Formats: sequence, structure tokens, C-alpha cells
Amino acid sequence: NKLSAGNYTVVVRDSKGCQATKSLFINQPNAALNANLTQTNVSCFGETDGSIDLTTFGGSTPYSYAWSNTAVSQDLTNLSAGNYSVTITDNKGCTRTESTTINQPTQLSTTMGSTPVLCNGDSNGSVSVAVGGGSAPYSYQWKNSNFVLTTNSATLNNVVSDAYEVTVTDANGCTITDTETINTPTA
Repeated sequence: NKLSAGNYTVVVRDSKGCQATKSLFINQPNAALNANLTQTNVSCFGETDGSIDLTTFGGSTPYSYAWSNTAVSQDLTNLSAGNYSVTITDNKGCTRTESTTINQPTQLSTTMGSTPVLCNGDSNGSVSVAVGGGSAPYSYQWKNSNFVLTTNSATLNNVVSDAYEVTVTDANGCTITDTETINTPTA
């Protein structure tokens, strides 16, 4: 039979009327098996730098762990976005299941646009980039065939005909690169 924690006494009598008494106390853990999960989300779309820190308490140590991704360690690292659950088993066979979701930002995307120079040799063109996804704020590094531009703007004004490459970096350090060409009118 399964018994709950507490004091138990058993009295045994034989056919001659002799009697023996025995008392015992059945212990239980000081606290129920419990756990806390702390997750770190993926920094960039498609990366595998998420993690889960599991803190287990109560129940009877030692604990064992069975994760939905087949891991058996207490904590998980190098995770991609997704759902994760763990079943914790203590030394007495008590179990607890916890779950969490590792999220990721949306994928960075760019849309380029430009205004051509008016006349051959002019420097009145412009090029711009619109950014979607990732995590704002964004920073911009531009370069063309001759030099790296030191501006941190989504638009370059008063530029010559050339191919302009922009590398956009979001708040998490995720990057995307795109190119737009400002055409040269014929002389």
C-alpha cells in the first residue's frame, strides 16, 4: 500500500495473547519537486545561440532530466528557435514537467531604391535602403567602388553614379548586405 507521510503504529498479537507494538515515521521531502526555467532567445533569425537555464528545487536529490530534444543535462545551450520541454525526476521517482519556447526575431530584409544623377559626371544622385525584420535600431555602413562612407544613414544624397553596397546591422548584431546601382546617363 502507498502511505502518506506521518506516524504509523502497528500492533501484532499472537494466539497466546502476546503483543508487540512498533511505531515508525514516514518522511516526505520538505518541499514538492519544482523548477524554474529561464530562457535566452535566439539573437538573429536562423541562429542557434538560444539557451535554457533550469533551476530545480524541492523533492529528493539527485535529479535526472529528459528533454524533448533528447538532452539529459540540466541546462541547454546552442538552441535554435522552438518549443522545449523537460521531465524532471527526483531520487524517489517523483516527476515534474516544464516547458518553454525559444523565440527568434523575424528575418532581416532590405528594399533598395535610387535616384539617378541628372547628367553624366554629376553628383546629385541618391540611394536608400528600407529595412524590415530584425530588432531596431539599425545602423548602416555604405561603400562604393572607391571608398567606405562614414555615414550612419538609411539614405545617401548627392552621390555619383556607382554601385553602392550597404550593410545593415540591427540591435542584436544581425547583418544583411544589399547593393543598388545609380546609373550614369550618356554624355
